[in-house]
Formats: sequence, structure tokens, C-alpha cells
Amino acid sequence: MIGPMISSVASRVNYWRQVGMLKGIKFGGENKYLYYKPTEAEVDQIRQRRQKHGVQPTGLNHRDEAQ
Repeated sequence: MIGPMISSVASRVNYWRQVGMLKGIKFGGENKYLYYKPTEAEVDQIRQRRQKHGVQPTGLNHRDEAQ
């Protein structure tokens, strides 16, 4: 569920958690996390970092959904 919030594929959510951009609590088995909803500032920072490295966003931009 976090992937669409940050316009990224699910496999990148783990990366953003490891670098400290997303906050999650480990639970259950291996590689299972319950994530806090990212703030707008965190989402913007992830997008800026991705653009700096030339990675194109995937999925929907949640800001565009309300328009």
C-alpha cells in the first residue's frame, strides 16, 4: 500500500525504509513491516531524490487523483 503513495513499485519501499525515508515496524516473519503513512514532506523528498537519479515514477500520483 505504501508503494502507490510514493509513486513507486513495492520492491523499492524496502530501499526507502533502509535509507530512512520511510518508517516501519517489523512484525511477523521475515521482511514484514507495518509502515507509518509518509508525510507530504517525506513523499516530496523521495520524489526529488528519485528525479535526481533519473528514476521515473510508477503508478498513480496521489495528488492527481483528486483532480
